Amino acid sequence: MTERQITARIKKIKALEARKAELENQITAAKAEITADMMLRDVDSLEAGGFLVRFTKVITNRLDGKALKADLPEIAAKYMKQGESYRFSIA
Repeated sequence: MTERQITARIKKIKALEARKAELENQITAAKAEITADMMLRDVDSLEAGGFLVRFTKVITNRLDGKALKADLPEIAAKYMKQGESYRFSIA
């Protein structure tokens, strides 16, 4: 691939990422409007146009790795697992 082709692909990626960010903002805004209406109605689910929308609280329990490392570093190290991945970035 030539430098010109790579540059063209990078520009395309940057344009698509900008569109993606704008779409994500629009999605977030639309969800906020629906959830605000649901909260106003004091409902956690509603049907509209054949769709079922739910807005419910979900409680999860997760390990606080930072606190574990601070309080019991030797135990945290014993259960630490190393992973490997690749990162693609454009600066």
